Amino acid sequence: MHTVWIGAAGTATGYGIARSLRTHWGDRVRLVTADINPAHLVAASELADAHVVVPPVAQADRLARALRDGFEAHGVDTYFPLLVAEIVLAAGLAEALGVSLVGPGAAAAALCADKLEAARWMEAHGIPAPPTVSAAEARWWPEGVVVKPRSGQGSHGVETIAAEAELGRARERGEDAVAQRRCRPPEITVDAFASRDGALFRSVCRERLEVKAGVCTKARLFEDAELADVVRTIAGELGHAGVLCVQAMRGPDGYEVTDLNPRPGAGTPMSALAGVDVTAAALADLWGEDPEPFLGRFEGEPFVVRRYEEILRYPA
Repeated sequence: MHTVWIGAAGTATGYGIARSLRTHWGDRVRLVTADINPAHLVAASELADAHVVVPPVAQADRLARALRDGFEAHGVDTYFPLLVAEIVLAAGLAEALGVSLVGPGAAAAALCADKLEAARWMEAHGIPAPPTVSAAEARWWPEGVVVKPRSGQGSHGVETIAAEAELGRARERGEDAVAQRRCRPPEITVDAFASRDGALFRSVCRERLEVKAGVCTKARLFEDAELADVVRTIAGELGHAGVLCVQAMRGPDGYEVTDLNPRPGAGTPMSALAGVDVTAAALADLWGEDPEPFLGRFEGEPFVVRRYEEILRYPA
């Protein structure tokens, strides 16, 4: 029996992973949720066998000690980190702690955590992406400018500069942010899986029709050969196996990659609902099981909508 530790389990992504595990493996896995919040404030903990309160990822040394102690106490063999900073920390810790990591190696983790370096890497490898510079060196593009934190996730800290006279606001954010040529809709997220042996790749696209607080709430699912080729190339060049969550929009000559994440996204369960569960496939592949049954095909272009659900919990 595998025991899986989900970091940042209080996120929407964490709940999606917990639900995927229970859907496909039921009681054949043990699930430990970890978060800075106690169990009664973490929805995913209702699906878990145990919950652990850990320090925030900004306190890296304390978190590393908590992971070591928690893995040993619960017999954890599989670690699924979700926050960018924890993914980077995990890449350096997993082997030392004797667990299998659902995530990228150290080099890929560090690269994807830095949006400026990721943009430079994509340019060097021929991956279509909008021009991206440090916000301190922000320049004007007629399409407009998007400024986002150099390291981060979700929509936190993202702003659009619509006039050249406002570039000073972007430059004030300095080296801690990037400036990117604005792309055109639609905004697409690609959920993808690449197997460890390189033999299997599968992707599904989600057009983000409605987004609230950075999380997609209405989406159109479809397949696209152009985007599949781009994401397959990214996985190959990164040497990354498992889950990729890639965002793309339209540039002058076709799709351009605007964000690159070696992890599932908060909207990834929308693809899973249509039968393409890249998270389950990654776990199966890691455990020596066949990932292909988790990567079904759907007919046409289905739509997925989300609703909130209330969960009543009491403190332990």
